[in-house]
Amino acid sequence: MKQLVKIISVVIVLSGYQTSAAESHADSDMRAKLIGSWIIPKDSSDYQPELARSLETYFADGTEVFSTFQDRACRVVLERYTAKLNVENGVLTTNSAEFGEDKDDILNITDRNLELHSRRDGMIYTRTRATNCGDTSN
Repeated sequence: MKQLVKIISVVIVLSGYQTSAAESHADSDMRAKLIGSWIIPKDSSDYQPELARSLETYFADGTEVFSTFQDRACRVVLERYTAKLNVENGVLTTNSAEFGEDKDDILNITDRNLELHSRRDGMIYTRTRATNCGDTSN
């Protein structure tokens, strides 16, 4: 009986390790795909015209910079905020002096699109890989 209990304990420990390793690999893949700049597309549920010319940029060193611009060329910065970021168990956590901690479930991430679920307000919103700083129509 003791032998059976030991075997079951080993199986439970190993299965937890495999799950943890799989989650860790998935998290590192998500972190790698996040690196770069993203815009708030017009069809995102959190789109606001005043943020039409903005970038969310994620860096490999674990920082995020959110910038809004005045001009179409994206050279005149109106605001810039920096945050620390982490991805763990599929959750993107950002922490900044201005806004505190925020947590979002990463629902889907590809090379071009990002879909997130805010744990703060329950909103599902999207980001699109940036080719410019956002809406340059005006």
